[in-house]
Amino acid sequence: TMGVVNRATRLPSEEANSKNSSKLDMFRPRFNTSKCWSSSERTAYFNRLRALILKNVLTTYRQSAYIFSFLLLPAIEVLLSCWAVGNEPHDLNFGIVNLEIQRVSGLTYSDRASCASYLKNRTCDNFLLSCDYVDGLEKSSTFNIKHYNTSEEALKATTEGKTWGFLTIPSNFTRLSLEKSLAGLYADNETVFNSRLQIDMDMSNILISTAIQPALFETFRDLMKNMVIECEPSYVPEVIDGPLLVKSAFL
Repeated sequence: TMGVVNRATRLPSEEANSKNSSKLDMFRPRFNTSKCWSSSERTAYFNRLRALILKNVLTTYRQSAYIFSFLLLPAIEVLLSCWAVGNEPHDLNFGIVNLEIQRVSGLTYSDRASCASYLKNRTCDNFLLSCDYVDGLEKSSTFNIKHYNTSEEALKATTEGKTWGFLTIPSNFTRLSLEKSLAGLYADNETVFNSRLQIDMDMSNILISTAIQPALFETFRDLMKNMVIECEPSYVPEVIDGPLLVKSAFL
């Protein structure tokens, strides 16, 4: 009848499976897995395994491009990443507009002669915080200080990509800073706002900007600590520090 299927006739799918099965048989172990392996079977298996390992080792050794791309290239990438990101930035161009020394000396700060002579004759009764601070920034390896006479000149240099930012020091910074320290909570608005240092930053590179800001704060903190040690030895330098103390938990 038409409903009866000849068992001797295979369907196309069965023929394909039979062919695939015959191809896979050549990769299967040619020993009986239904019982424990004999000594000769184990020896044959490990000989095949050793031959494959030796073949791969020799192939890898003879192909230098393979070794370079899979072994040396990742190591080189890690070294380049650590070299580019892991080190502290240094010699960053940074602008300074010192209006205080211009007011005191009556000269533009481009020649810096007035501030240099002041630093030689500096005493605890006659000092300018602006010159001491700029001197500390110039000694820092982080900065390559560029001096400007006005904030407009410094801003133009920053917008043109010549500097990473600039610092503007008010004309009465030292006097108003002392008055603010003495007055405390009773300092007037003029004293508070004119005793601050304005920092204009190029924030296009977050890594550079985050490296510059701590360097500016730490340099000013070290300046104030040195002044306490030099001029007020009865006080501990830590009086300058804020209420937050950060240290490693594993030391």
